[in-house]
Amino acid sequence: MSILETVLIFVYMVLGVVLLKSNMRIVYGVFAVSGFFFLRISLCPSCSLYEGNCTSRWNKIGKFLKIKEKDKALFHSFTKVATIYWIFVFMFPLIIIPARESLFLFILLPIVILQVIRCKKCPVRSRCFFGAFVGKGKRA
Repeated sequence: MSILETVLIFVYMVLGVVLLKSNMRIVYGVFAVSGFFFLRISLCPSCSLYEGNCTSRWNKIGKFLKIKEKDKALFHSFTKVATIYWIFVFMFPLIIIPARESLFLFILLPIVILQVIRCKKCPVRSRCFFGAFVGKGKRA
């Protein structure tokens, strides 16, 4: 499930870059890519599941890059930053390219559904800024 979600996010970002005009393409592309790696370098290593059973499997990127665990107290703050980042990544093309909003919404709907399903199963969702909004699930 996490692979499908990652592929859909990648498709969404690529479409955003392709369909935006030149200046906006650069802004969106740089922000989307740099933010994604910033979150993998900061958020993932501060999660208590970094060494274990991460529901998104994005901890594997951090491990591949040999990033060590970080202070777990930073996790909640990083999830707030991540929420703002993902809101920008998903809303920017919807707002800037209104003629293609149905295409973006078609890709975004399964991403949201998969994210909510994953959050409900995540053991650290009670400490996650976004996970606290999705309802009942396992608690750490």
